[in-house]
Amino acid sequence: MKLQVILELSKVNSNKTIALNLEISIKKIKYHIKNICDKLQVHSKEYAKRKASIRKFI
Repeated sequence: MKLQVILELSKVNSNKTIALNLEISIKKIKYHIKNICDKLQVHSKEYAKRKASIRKFI
């Protein structure tokens, strides 16, 4: 699920849009984004997108 969230995050910036696309709650999206940021050791979605791109996750 985290990889799907990262892929959606690379396309759009809105948690609501990601939630609608993946058919899960916004709360769950925020939870996954927080975990992604923790694992990538960053503090925001924008930095997570950049680091995921550099690491070739997206």
